[in-house]
Amino acid sequence: MTFKKILKWIFGWIKGENALMLTGVFSTLLWFVIDWCLSTTFRPMSIPLLYLVNFFAALVLLAPWMLTRSRTVGIVVLVIMILFSEANLIYCRTYFTAIPPDGYLLAGNMMDFTNSIWFNLRWSDLGFLCILLVIAVYRVKSACLNKRYALKSYSATTCIFGLISYIYILCLGGFYNAYNSLVQLWMTYSSGVPTYTLAGHIVFKIMEEMKLKDLNPEELKTVDEWLSEHKSRYAPNMCEEPRKNLVLVICESLESWPIGLEIDGKEITPYLNSLVNDSTNFYAPNVLTQVCNGHSIDAQLIYTTGLLPTSNTVYSMKYADRNYPSLNKLLKKDRNTKSILMTTDKPTTWNMLAVERAFEYDTVLHRYNWVNDEIMNRNITDGSFFRQSLAQLKKGKLWTENSPAMLTFITFSGHHPFVMRDDLMDPDFNVANKGLPQMLENYIKVTHYVDSQLRTVIDYIKGRSDYDDTMIVILGDHEGLGTSRKEILGASDFAREHVGKGRYTPMIILNSAMRGKHEGIMGQVDVFPTLLDLLGVKEEVWRGLGVSLLDTSRLSVAFSEMPLEMAGSADSCSAEELEHLRSAQSVSEKIIAYDLYDSLPALKQ
Repeated sequence: MTFKKILKWIFGWIKGENALMLTGVFSTLLWFVIDWCLSTTFRPMSIPLLYLVNFFAALVLLAPWMLTRSRTVGIVVLVIMILFSEANLIYCRTYFTAIPPDGYLLAGNMMDFTNSIWFNLRWSDLGFLCILLVIAVYRVKSACLNKRYALKSYSATTCIFGLISYIYILCLGGFYNAYNSLVQLWMTYSSGVPTYTLAGHIVFKIMEEMKLKDLNPEELKTVDEWLSEHKSRYAPNMCEEPRKNLVLVICESLESWPIGLEIDGKEITPYLNSLVNDSTNFYAPNVLTQVCNGHSIDAQLIYTTGLLPTSNTVYSMKYADRNYPSLNKLLKKDRNTKSILMTTDKPTTWNMLAVERAFEYDTVLHRYNWVNDEIMNRNITDGSFFRQSLAQLKKGKLWTENSPAMLTFITFSGHHPFVMRDDLMDPDFNVANKGLPQMLENYIKVTHYVDSQLRTVIDYIKGRSDYDDTMIVILGDHEGLGTSRKEILGASDFAREHVGKGRYTPMIILNSAMRGKHEGIMGQVDVFPTLLDLLGVKEEVWRGLGVSLLDTSRLSVAFSEMPLEMAGSADSCSAEELEHLRSAQSVSEKIIAYDLYDSLPALKQ
């Protein structure tokens, strides 16, 4: 058999409806790549392996059609591909990554975020419908089905491209190493999914999870040594005027750049401005977002435990039963503190109630404890939330005056897509017709509203007889603009000049022994040890994986995992110091996955 005949036998089946269906499947995969890159970077499209792997994937996905020769089956496969692709694109536009494997079991959570889903749709997504429509119309108008199956030739083609892909990947060090090498570099962090397809992403995450299950004694020793080194590098620096009570106000999607900013002479955040301009308070504007797949629930983990969230899965869904360190436990041990959390989330959202129990909150008030009297973005407004929360507190049973307490508020009105009710808008604050991108305009309006509601809770705390013993900390849970930031920055002069290029959230502390403004870079993980120092907690075994701002030896550097980023200048840091801070992520993931807290020698007295 000549080479020409071999090629004809291998590829001769790609004609007629076979070619049409293969074109539809491959085009859908490539359009997903293009759509993904529009929100991230087009760097993966310069990787030859992307086209090889995606063509092999198209051949595999063609199997239902080749086996059944059913036009209905062919269309159903395309529809499933489109829905699967669209779900991951929407997820990526908020969380910078594809859906983790166990995330597909959390579809019920999406009922509370339908506004965000609609807002994350893009015109480019219509490309999927165009492909589907062309294939469907072409099929209707085409002649009768060609009953010739050509399964042997199809199977040979699939095996050949599979073998070539396998050898190519093997030359790169094997699938796990090849994929991992992409996601470990900031320039190619988002390239893994388009290069290896969504199926490859799922396989990689499962392999990553399996590697964690096979943690060997050497790796355990590495974790223990890291913790010992961290404790020796950064000792407690407790202040001389500690506070007894702690109030955390964690604001949804609050970024730092609106604070102090004006539009047409009107302040975006007049109340927060008054707080940061008060010399008796403390302000750190450059707190780098370090959340991963869980976003808001990740922020609670970081602030409450001093750990960093798992990047391979949402910790709250997989590891809610772990023994976590927490401010709650340490404050209860130190001064018999009672801890209360108030949120508008449902108990099942990100498995929230199980997490709060793991952190040992004494009382949790959630969605079903509130009256739905003022709804915005499918939830009660911050105004209603604070009014109802304070009504509970004023009864005197949750937090008795002059008794130690840790009180946490989790707000919601600032949630993407930043929808504002017209009747709640400030008539004296109008940002319409300013040439701002719509998302930026919405974000500014919502942030202005959230700012206006904060006064209610702060005034209540300040009016208590035990305020002198109470420290109030206002934090953002994560950045808000997501992957839209780049587009927003390029859309208007105002955005280029004023919108923050970095993913920074604020930390504002009232009635603290530490005052002034910290201009340096810090990570969210640095909040936990800072709070311990300011509260005068004598605990020496666990002070988190970050570094307190009271430690004069700390570096003005922070790392995030999703997306992979280093913020700050490395010029004054040694490679060893940088690696120590960078590896905190993997140390944290092992502590959570293997339930190592309080079991390693470094975590014992």
